[in-house]
Amino acid sequence: MVFMSGFVSLGNLASLTNFATLAAFVVVCAGVILLRRKHPEMPRPFKTPGYPFIPLLGIVVCGYLMLNLSVTTWIAFAIWMSIGLVVYFGYSHSHSALATQK
Repeated sequence: MVFMSGFVSLGNLASLTNFATLAAFVVVCAGVILLRRKHPEMPRPFKTPGYPFIPLLGIVVCGYLMLNLSVTTWIAFAIWMSIGLVVYFGYSHSHSALATQK
């Protein structure tokens, strides 16, 4: 993001940052629901109040806020996420613990 600040307007950069934060909140809320269903026996250091309504509400509200951002922000996020996934999987393919055990 710091590199982009020299080439992208502050408004567009703020929108992209907001989008990424909201997307992370959606993933966390969905993860809470998924882990509670798939692994109910897992020890949890804290309880989610109002489960499953609070995580569902988080997904809906963050999704609504994401829908109100511009199409340019959606496209920029898709490009940025694609680049990140290529770098992540490209690096992890050769540097993971499983790959180095061979």
